[in-house]
Amino acid sequence: MNNLHRYISLQAPLKLGFDDAIRARIECSICQQDIDAGPSADTFDQTAWIVYIILQRVRRIFLNRKFFFLTKYFVGIFS
Repeated sequence: MNNLHRYISLQAPLKLGFDDAIRARIECSICQQDIDAGPSADTFDQTAWIVYIILQRVRRIFLNRKFFFLTKYFVGIFS
């Protein structure tokens, strides 16, 4: 629960860049009134998709850098 209060809760000091609506949905899914229910299987689907999209963009930027191509070239020479 420490991660919930630290990163996901609406009162979290470190919000990880997710907006209040997403964090509220996750918090409601995790903190249900029925203690035995637990979070649903799709609790983190939306956030996982957002992270996936961001990583795809960063990957494209990295792969377009000259450094990557030079590294790939030298690894190919020495292997």
